[in-house]
Amino acid sequence: YREVFEDSGSVFSFVRSNGEETLLIAVNFTGMSVSYDPDSEGFTEQQIILGSYNDDETKTGFLRPYEAQIIKVG
Repeated sequence: YREVFEDSGSVFSFVRSNGEETLLIAVNFTGMSVSYDPDSEGFTEQQIILGSYNDDETKTGFLRPYEAQIIKVG
């Protein structure tokens, strides 16, 4: 467990790793859309595996109001 994007006042996020896979969990606790930069933490590969919105607008680096994502990163 390691917190990331700690300077963000809107995004609560952390990574978990088992040595083989690393997952980024990002949660927006606000009623506004927010962005974050996964590249700033060195995550070159990003694949959303679960999110609280199921539509084509879901993307890494951007969270809609109260959205949560689990992202496989590398």
